[in-house]
Amino acid sequence: QRQMCIRDRFQAVGNNYNQVVRALKNNFGEKRARALLYKLERLSLELMLVCKKVMALTQEYERKWLQK
Repeated sequence: QRQMCIRDRFQAVGNNYNQVVRALKNNFGEKRARALLYKLERLSLELMLVCKKVMALTQEYERKWLQK
C-alpha cells in the first residue's frame, strides 16, 4: 500500500511537470521558455538523484532492520 502511495505521488509530479511545460510554451516567449525549461530539467535531474538515494536508503534500512 505504501508503494502504491509513492507511485501515485510520482505520477502526480509527472502530470504537473507536463502542465508546467505546456504553460511555459504557451505563456512565455521562446527564449524565456527555453531558459525556464532548462532550469526545470536541471531540477528534475536533481530530484531523480534524490529519489534514487531514497530508494537505496530504504533498501538498506529494510535489509538491516526488517530481517525476518
